[in-house]
Amino acid sequence: MPPSSSNPPSLVYDGDCRFCRQWVARWQKTTGDRVQYESYQTAAWRYPEVSECEFAQSIQYFEEGKGRRHGADAVFHALAWSGGWNKLPAFLYDKIFLFAAVSEFFYRLVARNRKFFSLLTQGIFGDDVSRPEFAVGMRIFIKGLALIYLLAFVSYLIQFPGLVGSQGILPASQFFDVVGQMPGKFWLAPSLCWWWGGMGDVSLNLLCGAGCVLSLLVLFGITEALALFGVYVIYLSLCTAGQIFYLFQWDALLLEAGFVAAIGASWKVWTGGRAGESSRIAHFLILWLLFRLIFSSGMVKWLEGSKEWSDWSALEFHYFTQPLPTPLAWWAQQLPDWFQHASVGMMFFVEIFLPFLLFTPARLRLIAVIGMIALQLIIAATGNYGLFNFLTILLCLASLEDRWWPVWVRQQLGGAGSALRLPRPILATVCAVFLILGLGSMDWAGGICKRFFPAYAALRPLQLVNGYGLFVQMTTSRREIQLEGSRDGFLWKSYVFRYKPDSLSRPPPWVAPYMPRLDWMMWFAALGTVEQNRWVIPFMEQILRGSPQVLALLGPNPFPNDPPRYLRAPVDHYEFTTLAERQATGDWWKSQPLGYYISKVRLK
Repeated sequence: MPPSSSNPPSLVYDGDCRFCRQWVARWQKTTGDRVQYESYQTAAWRYPEVSECEFAQSIQYFEEGKGRRHGADAVFHALAWSGGWNKLPAFLYDKIFLFAAVSEFFYRLVARNRKFFSLLTQGIFGDDVSRPEFAVGMRIFIKGLALIYLLAFVSYLIQFPGLVGSQGILPASQFFDVVGQMPGKFWLAPSLCWWWGGMGDVSLNLLCGAGCVLSLLVLFGITEALALFGVYVIYLSLCTAGQIFYLFQWDALLLEAGFVAAIGASWKVWTGGRAGESSRIAHFLILWLLFRLIFSSGMVKWLEGSKEWSDWSALEFHYFTQPLPTPLAWWAQQLPDWFQHASVGMMFFVEIFLPFLLFTPARLRLIAVIGMIALQLIIAATGNYGLFNFLTILLCLASLEDRWWPVWVRQQLGGAGSALRLPRPILATVCAVFLILGLGSMDWAGGICKRFFPAYAALRPLQLVNGYGLFVQMTTSRREIQLEGSRDGFLWKSYVFRYKPDSLSRPPPWVAPYMPRLDWMMWFAALGTVEQNRWVIPFMEQILRGSPQVLALLGPNPFPNDPPRYLRAPVDHYEFTTLAERQATGDWWKSQPLGYYISKVRLK
């Protein structure tokens, strides 16, 4: 919006006031050369009608043909030259008396206490109060997300033959045959396999291969936006085909993050790793996703969690009852109860209070990001949660302003000119939709939000916006299902799982970011009965048939020549040994038999 005359308007401020200089520097970047900024110490002689006292008390604004403005009126009309939403305050000031009165009241309050507000500004913003930029964080987020998607596709490629392949536990082809008889099949189970499914395992291999290629394109900055939309569609297709094995919250988080990244990514053919200034609307969607992820995780425990969360004793049980602990979890379990209780309090602080700081200025947002990253590192150090912690940390890094990154990082990844993105009206519309759907995803507190936003439930199969919250009900004991086979029904040999607790002397493994789906599902199966986990029956059937694809998900085969005739599934109570017990026995675990999950089965 160009000035109405050859002489741009002037905003005159107190050049001796540090507080004034800081904010004027920000406004100058916003309006550019549309407004001339000068201190009254050097320009007062040109305005003899204004006394030095008036200059010292408030900002003065001069526009040719329109006279003089001062205070909040001056600030609003100067910023209006930058256009867009910045024109709104000036419009409201001119049209609504109450808005003008309140604005001037707060302006005078700040002007009379500039020393205090200068210290407050320093504490919140630091030395630079200029408009924040997030180009570096967004670059790291998109590249890191591409790497995570690549790992996810490779992981799927390794595991799907035994899980949902033609000789797997729950063949995807049979799943699509059943769902295909239902009305609205494409919406119930959105997947490209409806068109490629006729090729069986070949279609899943092709989808994984295509996903890897598109992930590499994003990683190298080639057709980022289109490639990200592609990986979202492909991973959604694979998760649908993966059935119960791909219903984890981090799969939903990966899908949502991929779609949000695609919205804000560059449409250039090649970015060279530098895609210009980040879109503020797209960045807000990142903040909104991170806020919902962390805040919902805390609130669902606080409002609907088991009593172990309300009495702050949950971490007395968490480390040994979680699905796949790490060796550090054993050490964390040895910490005293007072420390475990204090850790729960810190977790609630990070998950419930810090997310609100994501929408505040520089230093407060930095505090929130540091706290969230620290929590994720602790979780990752004590438990194997696949890609979840790494993806959450990526979302945190995207929230960091460019100023917090080292100079060499900014030089490598900083903006390089304008980026080719979706038009602002489209971005604003998508942002509004995601904001509303995000409210619907917060279904804690009795699902009130979900009832008010039925569109969230309607779009649930696409997993564009998801609800989050792990370990709402804290398990206080650990049951482990073992698997034993026999040729004669008398001599039994044990199958060994690769990652879940088995041998008492075997230390908990480090396996993340790899996500062993079968081992995780065995943890869930142990929480209920075989009637509640019907997939266990076809799993045992494939073992009896000697399926090489399913056996590849386990450790060494105790029946290398012929499969067993009988299978049974004992269930034991497991918990970590104490420090004294480990020193005496060398074992990480101690166990006690509980009976049988399934007593004895064989093929008909």
